[in-house]
Amino acid sequence: MIKFFRKTRFDLMDKNKTGKYLKYAFGEIVLVVIGILIALQINNWNSKRIENTEEQNVLINLKKDFQLNKENLESVLSDNEKYLKSDLEILNFGRAKSSIKTEAEFSILLNDLTALSEFFPTNNSLDILQNSSSISLIKSQELMNKLSSWKPNVESLKDKENSTLELESSGVDFVIKNGSWLNVDEASNFKVLNKYTLPKSRFEVDNRTLLNIIEFENIVENLVVHKNTLIKTEEKTLVLVKEILDLIEKEIKK
Repeated sequence: MIKFFRKTRFDLMDKNKTGKYLKYAFGEIVLVVIGILIALQINNWNSKRIENTEEQNVLINLKKDFQLNKENLESVLSDNEKYLKSDLEILNFGRAKSSIKTEAEFSILLNDLTALSEFFPTNNSLDILQNSSSISLIKSQELMNKLSSWKPNVESLKDKENSTLELESSGVDFVIKNGSWLNVDEASNFKVLNKYTLPKSRFEVDNRTLLNIIEFENIVENLVVHKNTLIKTEEKTLVLVKEILDLIEKEIKK
């Protein structure tokens, strides 16, 4: 097509037809511009397609990580709710709400008193994104905002875990000084190397006597408060995980 315009232009120049020559020259310029614009548009389409593919890969990897976070957090939450109920059972001992009857039952509750399930987040994909320019591939500002709040939320949760673990440590020390951990392990059917059971203490000790010590009652009450606060934070974090997963799913389906 360009050769045709060039030949026509030369013919018109030879024939001294300046007006027609200018029209053909203008047409040739327009044709070149249109060709350039089409090439640019094709290049933009290709770039857009590549970006969309990369974004989908990013979203799929994030979905896998946050699905794991959801499952792990639900398991942690379930465990800690169980431990909190055991602590409340200890505080209610001797009252109508309590179902504790034997020393063995109480020892099992002591095992839960000093137990805590910790949340360990999976942040592999998010870490890679935040340490590179790939995070810009995510188009949803709402999703970006939720992802930005994820790590601060987890840090808050871990702080509450650590304070609860520290308090549990004081509970362990108290039982060591005033009760029998051997009775706790025996009642809980603890096994060494997964096969050797432990006996009861050779000393005449009943762990229920701990309930007559005000310091023990205060330790249990503090653990109830700490675990309750931790569980609320875990619930809040679980809501955030679900919101992130919903937003990721919406972006994947676009």
